[in-house]
Amino acid sequence: MSRSPRPRSVVSRLGMLLLPLLILGNTGCLVFDQETAVLVFPRDSQEVRCLFVCEGLHVQGGKASDLQNAKEQLTSWAEAGQKFYLGPMWFAHVNLEPDESDNADTQAHKAALRKHLTVNAGAFFLNTAGKLCFYQTVTIRDRGKFTAEMNDLIGSDMAKFAALAMVEPTQRPEWCDEETLRLIQKAGDRPFAWFEMEPGRVSLSLPASPTAVARLKHEILKECSSKLLADQPLSFDHRKDRIRFSLGYGDGEPIRYDLDSDNTAPPHYEQELIDHARSLKVVTFKKGVTKEGLVQEFLKAQGKLKKP
Repeated sequence: MSRSPRPRSVVSRLGMLLLPLLILGNTGCLVFDQETAVLVFPRDSQEVRCLFVCEGLHVQGGKASDLQNAKEQLTSWAEAGQKFYLGPMWFAHVNLEPDESDNADTQAHKAALRKHLTVNAGAFFLNTAGKLCFYQTVTIRDRGKFTAEMNDLIGSDMAKFAALAMVEPTQRPEWCDEETLRLIQKAGDRPFAWFEMEPGRVSLSLPASPTAVARLKHEILKECSSKLLADQPLSFDHRKDRIRFSLGYGDGEPIRYDLDSDNTAPPHYEQELIDHARSLKVVTFKKGVTKEGLVQEFLKAQGKLKKP
């Protein structure tokens, strides 16, 4: 099944613009309802250890072929050890597996991610609502080297984007003006911290004119729910020639975010997908597991469990 194109919200357009390090792609027939992620920055280490818990896995589409495609996607996700999701949104799928259809830029992105990331084996479980869930851990082995290489790649991609958007206005987001494109080109010609990881905070910076930043913030505030903006540790730093988006409290604190899917289609084949997950012998299907229990166990293992 090929998913029908979704209207691109400002969040998805911004994600595609700011995050070329993601291997953005169509997630196909396999979808899920929610994701909880926890990132821990061990003291005296360059590692970043991440836990991703995806809840409510189901099939989008009611055809037998949709179920078969979803089974294949679930098998590849669970067994290959090369895929994970930064969120349940359609554009947050990260796939490190080489593919013959990859262009040169995608090949470079995947090679960089494979060099810096360890995607660990995951496991299935059923949550309290009886929904199929999957969790896995990912480790960034050296955040300094990782961010340096990502910034080189992002700078190159952003320079290409700005050059194209200068001559093809249809390639430009509505909020983006020519002054912003010139600022992006200038940043692409020198070292610029597009992407940063400090203990307890992850940040993305975008060169932009004051007018463009105002438009962008209006769109974000209009399209994002107040609950999302209030509940997540998000912050905006607005300067005269850029805007910086940050996630996390800093000071070495773990980062946690909980995101709901924007998929409104009814679920299909939930039991069939559960049965298929149980049949995957190389992947553990755990009993008596809860999301909050996994989070607490993960934090405890990293020495980050807060005392009551």
